[in-house]
Amino acid sequence: MATIQIPVLFDMSGDTITYGEEISGDFIYSHLNFMLDMTTEANDISLNAADISGTVLVGDNDYTDNIFYSGGSSGNIAVDNLCNRIAKTITRGKLVHLPHTGNSSNSGIPMGGRAQLVSTDGTTTGNGALDKYAIKYLTSISPIGDEQMLGEAMARVASIHLVGSPLSAGIFENKNSVQTDLEVASGQTFNSGNTAFYNALAVQLSKVLGGSKSSAPMNNGSGTPLDASGVSVPALKSIYEQLMNVPGRSQIMETREVTNVPMPSDTNIPGGFPFIAGDKLVMYLRPKINFAGQTLPEQHTGNIVGMPEEVGFSVPVYDIGRKNSDGGALTGQTYTQSSMYNSNTDVGFNKCFEGTEPDTSSYWLTAGTGGNNPATDHRYGSNGGAYIGGSHTRFVGEPKDITVTTAELKNTNEVIDTAANSFGINEGFVYYYDLQVGDTITYEHPVSGTTTTTVASVVLDGNSKPFKITLTDAHDATANNVSLTFNNKENLMGEWGQVDIGQNTAVKQIDLWPYPPGQASDIPKNFHLLGSADGTNWDILKKVENEDWGLANAGGIKEYTLPPSGPYRYYRISVQLLVNNTSNNNFSLSQMVIWGGKHPTEFYRHALPLDISGLVTNFTATPENITSAFPGKNIGGPYSEDLKWGWMGSTTNNILTQDTTDITDTNTIDLHVWKITITL
Repeated sequence: MATIQIPVLFDMSGDTITYGEEISGDFIYSHLNFMLDMTTEANDISLNAADISGTVLVGDNDYTDNIFYSGGSSGNIAVDNLCNRIAKTITRGKLVHLPHTGNSSNSGIPMGGRAQLVSTDGTTTGNGALDKYAIKYLTSISPIGDEQMLGEAMARVASIHLVGSPLSAGIFENKNSVQTDLEVASGQTFNSGNTAFYNALAVQLSKVLGGSKSSAPMNNGSGTPLDASGVSVPALKSIYEQLMNVPGRSQIMETREVTNVPMPSDTNIPGGFPFIAGDKLVMYLRPKINFAGQTLPEQHTGNIVGMPEEVGFSVPVYDIGRKNSDGGALTGQTYTQSSMYNSNTDVGFNKCFEGTEPDTSSYWLTAGTGGNNPATDHRYGSNGGAYIGGSHTRFVGEPKDITVTTAELKNTNEVIDTAANSFGINEGFVYYYDLQVGDTITYEHPVSGTTTTTVASVVLDGNSKPFKITLTDAHDATANNVSLTFNNKENLMGEWGQVDIGQNTAVKQIDLWPYPPGQASDIPKNFHLLGSADGTNWDILKKVENEDWGLANAGGIKEYTLPPSGPYRYYRISVQLLVNNTSNNNFSLSQMVIWGGKHPTEFYRHALPLDISGLVTNFTATPENITSAFPGKNIGGPYSEDLKWGWMGSTTNNILTQDTTDITDTNTIDLHVWKITITL
């Protein structure tokens, strides 16, 4: 089944913004996640896949993306009816709250007004630089069995922030007033004035989904409409492209050209959106409550806030790799390497973090073939400098499908490797990729063809290294050079140097200097800069290929700017190819500087406001003035303040984060961004 996002944030103060069409993951970061199961009717409302596919039609235009039409018998009444149905579903549906997992900086609902703030782990340390978050409510406000309608959920979230409990409805004169206000019919109508929009949200939907309130309303698509009568609707285009990326959906599209005229024709037969039962439709809301003296909704205008993310450092970055005893700011670093020439610590990786400038007296030199080397091979080729040794870094990057072709099937359900030295480490793929019991394996059975199963057991060799697996299915066959696929992280062959900082840090830039006398050869050309939190699983900070070091520039200093990221305790360089190699099949590196800071105390990650002029809709109103009872912050910025309510409006507010809002109306509480996933 497909999960399709409507690329719009519906701000309940009256604003909408359509996001770009290309996405990876969620369009925006949401502070609260809700599920809404509409596979069965609830609270006298229903919404299913057929409602959408019968309402929004897709045509075939050979030259533009003006391809959308309204279903129904005439006009675009069907679209506005669908907007009413979706709005009623969101407003009256049974919402289940799924709390985020994380820490006090990025999950939970902040409980305002507390005398003490907490650090990321939820404890008070007494250090003001760490204690800058409100205590968080981490439990579901509407679990299964206690589902809530939208207004009821808003009241519970507001109650948590204001008084610390979702059941403290006494802060409202009438605990049902929020839900009542949400269901007030809009004064705007469609169908020649004969039908009212269900509420303000329905009007917003009409504006972005091509209804009568849109700047470009869709025309009716019954019969064989003209290509020219199609309309471009950005939100629908994004939904359509998401659907077309779902395998098999294009095959159920009914759109086609009219073929009884010379091609290309100027008419077409539109088909419905290919939604099917079980698909999920995602919407983003930003609810707010305005505590005022009125009991009915009040018209407001304002600016929407999108959720781009900002990461960075709260202090100037510094060299975190160099020990304090060598002029650095931190202590406790340890240095290791895959090899060093003659096993001599005078040319170990630690030398890259000593000295005042790149020179001939301080450098790391790998083993190669010269001197008294360890038993493991650490060579680079003489022509072109490609690595032919056995050192490697395991578990690099994101998991992906990996295929090997050297598997041998045994009729005892066993799989062994027919090319145990295929990775240059005298071990096969079972060891190299660390296959584990339960891993999914797909292989080519000589009779049954492509077969998917799991690893039942892993067998060790005489050196206590895994070399053979047994499968859970009884394949009862023998075959050589079988193709076998599994999902795992990649490994990198190459000599490596590593620094363990001794604590969590974040990184912004890494600088490298080659060894000056070896500047024209024996220096890295293709390499990876890596970061790890645990010393086992590695993120790729930078992949560098065909580096020439600016050979005309003495020293060849290179600065590699990185996206600020962390936490990382370990940093590593892994070298796959040298600029050239004419001597001992090894390479040298004079210095490495890692620019960063401590994580999380000197590093931040929060959402940035993006102001965009919006639309006008109803603003939920609840009759009570609580400005003096629940004051907002005195100082702007992304963090909480003691004895203040960070989600309440304040004239100093300037940023939307987990703990704060950018709302400046002091009578308003911002309930932040909600992601609602509707199962059709």
